[in-house]
Amino acid sequence: MNFPTSTHRRKWIFESGALDAKRAAAYEASRERVKQLWAEELEGVAREEEWQPLDLEEDLLLQKYYQKKIQEVCRSVLHLPPKVAASAIQLFKRFTLSTSLLEHDAVKLMLTCIYVACKVEESYLNVEDLCTRLSLRDYKGAVLENEVLLLQAVDFDMVIYNAFRPLDGLFASLQEWVGAGREGGAPEALFEGGESRLAEARSAATSAIDALQLSDAPLLHPPGLLALAAMKNGLRVLSKEEGLFATVLHHILLRKRETVESSVATNGGEDVAASVLAGIAAVDKLGMAGAEKLSGDNLKTLDLKLRKCRSPLLNSQSRLSKAAREERRASKVGATRSSKSEQSAKRQRAEEATPA
Repeated sequence: MNFPTSTHRRKWIFESGALDAKRAAAYEASRERVKQLWAEELEGVAREEEWQPLDLEEDLLLQKYYQKKIQEVCRSVLHLPPKVAASAIQLFKRFTLSTSLLEHDAVKLMLTCIYVACKVEESYLNVEDLCTRLSLRDYKGAVLENEVLLLQAVDFDMVIYNAFRPLDGLFASLQEWVGAGREGGAPEALFEGGESRLAEARSAATSAIDALQLSDAPLLHPPGLLALAAMKNGLRVLSKEEGLFATVLHHILLRKRETVESSVATNGGEDVAASVLAGIAAVDKLGMAGAEKLSGDNLKTLDLKLRKCRSPLLNSQSRLSKAAREERRASKVGATRSSKSEQSAKRQRAEEATPA
C-alpha cells in the first residue's frame, strides 16, 4: 500500500475548516457529557462556579504539551526511533478528534499511544518496561485497558505515514548528487563544509519535523510535503538564499516527479514545483506554530485546572468513581458465583449419568 490509496490519506487528512469544525463539535459533545457527570456527582446541576472546565483553546494547548512529552520521553528516556514518537503523536491527535482531555487521563493516553506506536513501528516495548522506565508502574493495567479504547477511537486504522521516511529519501538523493562531484551540477553550497555540514542540515530538517508534529500539519498535509518543507528549512544551514532549495527541488522533480506528485498529493499538471512551493509556504506557517515554546507556569495552571474539572470518573475519591468500582466488583462476584454454580451443576449431571 502507498500513501495516496491509504486510509491515512482518505480518512486522516482534512481541510483546515473541516478540521476546526470537527474539533469544535467533539469538544462540545465531550464537555456536555462531562457536565452531565458532574451534575450527577454534585446531585444536581453542575453550576459554573462549581465546575469550570477547560475551554477548547486550553484543551488544545495541553494536548500539545503532552505530545511534546511523547517526543521527549521517546527520545531521551526510551531511546526509541523518531518514527515511534511521530506515530504516537498521530494516534494522540486522531484520538482527541472525537473527544477532549476532559474525559481522559492525559498521562494514560500518552502512555497508551506510545505503547501502540511501538507495535505499529515494529519497535516493540512491553507495557511493564514502558511504565517502569518512566517511573509510572501503577499505569501498567490502565494502559492495557486503554489500548482497545484507543484502537476503537481511531477506527483501527493502524496505517500511519510520517515525514521521516521521505526525508531520508530526499537527503539520500542529495548525498548521491553531491557524490557525483561538481561535474554533476550540484550547487556549490552543497559542497561547502563537506559531509559535516550536510549532516547539520539533516539534523535541522529533523528538528523542523519535530516542530511540525506539534502543529496541525500532520492532519492537514501529506508527509511527503512535510518532508520537503523540513528539507527546505534544513538547507538554510548551508545557505540563506531561497535559490538553493529551488535548485534542489528542480533536481528532485527531474528524477522523481511521479514520486513527488504522489507523496505530496499534488493535482499534477505542468507546474508541480509551484504547487509544491505553495504547499510548503502553508506548512511553514504551521511549523512556526509548532515551534512556539510552551509557558511552564501557564501549563501548570492549566494542568491543575484540568485535574479539577475533568470527569469525576477519573477521580478515585469521587462518588461516581466509587459507585462504578462497586458495580464492577459486584459484577465480578456475580460472574464468579454464576461460574461456580455452573461448574457444580455440570459435576452433578456427570455424577447422575455415571452408572452405580
